[in-house]
Amino acid sequence: MWVPDGPNNRWLSFDTKTEKFVAYAWPRGMAGGAGGNSMALHPDGTIWATGANKEVRRLNPEAVEFKAYPSPSAKPGSPAPGAYGLAVAGDGSVWWAEDEIDKMARVDPATGKVEEFTIPDVGGHAFPRRMNTDANGDLWVALWNAGKLMKIDYKTKEMTVFTPPSQTGGNYSVIVDKKNNYIWVSEHQVDKVAPLRSEDAGVGRVPVAGGRKRSASARHRSDQPEIASSSPATPRAVWVSWRSCRNKMHATARECDPLLVLRSDA
Repeated sequence: MWVPDGPNNRWLSFDTKTEKFVAYAWPRGMAGGAGGNSMALHPDGTIWATGANKEVRRLNPEAVEFKAYPSPSAKPGSPAPGAYGLAVAGDGSVWWAEDEIDKMARVDPATGKVEEFTIPDVGGHAFPRRMNTDANGDLWVALWNAGKLMKIDYKTKEMTVFTPPSQTGGNYSVIVDKKNNYIWVSEHQVDKVAPLRSEDAGVGRVPVAGGRKRSASARHRSDQPEIASSSPATPRAVWVSWRSCRNKMHATARECDPLLVLRSDA
């Protein structure tokens, strides 16, 4: 397991067998600090994360070497493009969401070349956030402000936008059930999770128990559903965490609402 430890300017790995941490200190002189939004494991053993609101970073844990890949839009004097969710595509390229400028960035780890691709017009600020990869290696991105789900064909770079029934859902996190070809996205603003079968063009929706009404304009709330993962042990189930502690510093699990399990065959 990996996590960026921004306050202590390091990345941490945790061995679940030995239950021991290993710390990787952020290099002196490397800009931006160790904190970031999202991380991903690459098949070649390197660790990737977004950071500094403008780039992705790579750690080679064997060589203990960090390297940053800034966005082409990250220019002096210009607004930061953003760097939110990221995922590794089927060809090994690393993509990340530039949430402030409605673009997707792609880096080829072999060459270090970084490219940008503009998200199709959705009638306003799309605000791409978290993302994931399906069994074909294609990418799926939640467009938070647009309330949509976007697919990126990693071979052609073509982007296809899907619209769930709730058009102002606040789509946030994406998890893929690769065995059954379901794409699940959490909808912050309407207390639902939406399943899409990757070969279909329609997006369904599943209400989350105990849902609460909220303004569609609210960007950050403590009571929001977020998809945690799909599980090989329960192949047709997806696990959803529910952040409803309402900013309690020492809330118990009961006060925060239980973890939910949704089954696609139920």
